Amino acid sequence: MKHYCYLLLCADGSFYAGYTTDLERRLAEHNGEIPAKGAKYTRARRPCRLVWHEEFDSKQEAMSKEWHIKRLKHEDKVKLAAGYIITHPKSKQIPQNERIMAEMIL
Repeated sequence: MKHYCYLLLCADGSFYAGYTTDLERRLAEHNGEIPAKGAKYTRARRPCRLVWHEEFDSKQEAMSKEWHIKRLKHEDKVKLAAGYIITHPKSKQIPQNERIMAEMIL
């Protein structure tokens, strides 16, 4: 089983870091597509977008990464997300204006 640490960008511009074994399901939970699920923090800040994730072989590794990301400053989370947007294999699907902003940040 794969384990993931992820970073969401909320509608209010804040970030939310979390852990899951299923990214698609967890994002749907955060955005209310699966009723009564998702973090209380993200319920009031929808919609949320996945802006970074990393895959791990163990829950312990993924949760350790989550712990470290939660302690980053907002500006460092912005840089993490921007780097992901530029280097992610599916970055062509990301709107041009977001890719330009990411390149400007880095």
